[in-house]
Amino acid sequence: MSLSRVLPFVLAFGLAAPAWAGDVIDRIVAVVNQDLILLSDLDEAVEGAARDRLRGMSGPEREAAAAQLREEALDFLVDDKLIQQAMNRADIVVEDRELEGAIADVARTNRMTMEQLEEQLGRQGMSLEKYRGEMRDQLRRYKFMNLHIRGRVEITDEQLRSYYKQVMADASPDPAWRLRRMLLTYDAATDGAREATVAEADAIVTSVAGGADFAAIASEKSADTSTKERGGDAGVVRAADLSSVWADTLRAAAVGQVVPLEAPGGVWLLQIVELANAAVKPFEEVEDELMRILYEDAMEAEMQNWADEQRAKAHLRILLHPSQ
Repeated sequence: MSLSRVLPFVLAFGLAAPAWAGDVIDRIVAVVNQDLILLSDLDEAVEGAARDRLRGMSGPEREAAAAQLREEALDFLVDDKLIQQAMNRADIVVEDRELEGAIADVARTNRMTMEQLEEQLGRQGMSLEKYRGEMRDQLRRYKFMNLHIRGRVEITDEQLRSYYKQVMADASPDPAWRLRRMLLTYDAATDGAREATVAEADAIVTSVAGGADFAAIASEKSADTSTKERGGDAGVVRAADLSSVWADTLRAAAVGQVVPLEAPGGVWLLQIVELANAAVKPFEEVEDELMRILYEDAMEAEMQNWADEQRAKAHLRILLHPSQ
């Protein structure tokens, strides 16, 4: 069972005391080396997750899902004890300044003041003090993983490129065109200026169809300063980012064809260099993000391997079946 699959639901909710806390004497459900896991710990861990995991279920389906959730929660609590013990042995400490800096980063990332963050936590049933405690524990875990787990993880270039191909193959199509464009302008107040510019545009369309170089003409004649120096190269343009008129015009055009499109005070000439899928990014553009994802997944898997190794060496006794 993956640590990270259970950890988020333990941390994502305010952990209220079980409703039956005043009626039932707490019990020991597991012993992990010298530490105990109590029945109240297990119920507390399950409570928040159950709201999402069991929503809409009833009857035998709900009972089976609840038993599975309880088993996962007990596994997590055992692994958590093993991690806590290892962190204590390694004397992993988070200084107050590190903690406050991390909380400030969370507020800044979410564009909140500290007061707004505290209000948001309150709406989730969690005090700022409790949040500090959980954040401190997470920072300790990150430090521990960097010291004892990161060295066990290696992502090769072959793995990265294979993952890139998989991600790009699975990307939903995002129709786009690699486009060249030029703009011919005229003074609307001058008699015959529009007609002359339209005639010039038609002549360029005919010229390019006969083999003339669109890029060379754009470099000489285009009034579009953003692309003129690049021979009209506008890069990859998504259909979703264009007006319906532009998008419909390009959809009706063939690759290499130049199509005119009138605009106030000018005429655009558009040439599709090639059809494109904007969802497919160059490897260099997404390399860092894909490496981060692979590294996090590998760290998660290696952390679970480490926990399994610790379980094999630990004095572990399960005293209560998780379905009880």
